[in-house]
Amino acid sequence: MANRESEYLFRESVCTAGRYFSIFFYTIYTHSIPWSIIGKDKVKDWLANKNKKKLDAHWSNDFDVALQSCQSRETFGIPVGPDTSRLIAELLLAGIEKDEGLRSLLSRRSAFRLVDDLIVGFDNESDARKCLAALRKAMWKYNLQLNDEKTAVLPSRAIFRDKWEFEHEAIVVSDVDVAKQETDVYRLIDLTLRFCAE
Repeated sequence: MANRESEYLFRESVCTAGRYFSIFFYTIYTHSIPWSIIGKDKVKDWLANKNKKKLDAHWSNDFDVALQSCQSRETFGIPVGPDTSRLIAELLLAGIEKDEGLRSLLSRRSAFRLVDDLIVGFDNESDARKCLAALRKAMWKYNLQLNDEKTAVLPSRAIFRDKWEFEHEAIVVSDVDVAKQETDVYRLIDLTLRFCAE
């Protein structure tokens, strides 16, 4: 999470909802990639009306087929690590964010997402909980789930940077006076070791 973005979000919001997707890359259903680009209902309609050629001609289906071929035709999970997986995750999560039930709750909000971690600021707890429920529902459409152990709605003021960060930032190492520089470096090392021991 970027420091400036998170500090702004926490400062400007009364309440924040942090959402973390459960074992994300391992649980991505490869067929959900075209769903996120084209729309799940549209893809299902094409398949139900024997228009598979439309789906086969769409570029997003190429991702589905390629991922399956990397995994012995398995449709559950994508490789973890390659940059292509991050791209696919971005396509999928952008599709989830377009969900009608979720989009209106996310619009005009301070929010940021880093791959599968999402933090959103709200004016009140009720809106945060509504958004969390809408996100759960949108994710379920793509066969994804939230990690309940890491997902929370918290008052923004309850989220603070760790004490060690402030203390380290307060130490300025001199670049003029060598004797003071030595003292500053020893203070910094001492402080670091003290926080490591806690």
